[in-house]
Amino acid sequence: VISNTANVFQGAVAAACEDIPHFWLIHEFPEREFQYYAKKNEVYF
Repeated sequence: VISNTANVFQGAVAAACEDIPHFWLIHEFPEREFQYYAKKNEVYF
């Protein structure tokens, strides 16, 4: 499974459920454009 953005996580979940590889091709810059990821990581990790 290949995900072409950081905004969609369903590919990662589907790959984990089927025990197959998942590859992220992230084109965004999460440090500035998507700062909410840092807050998500604090909650889940």
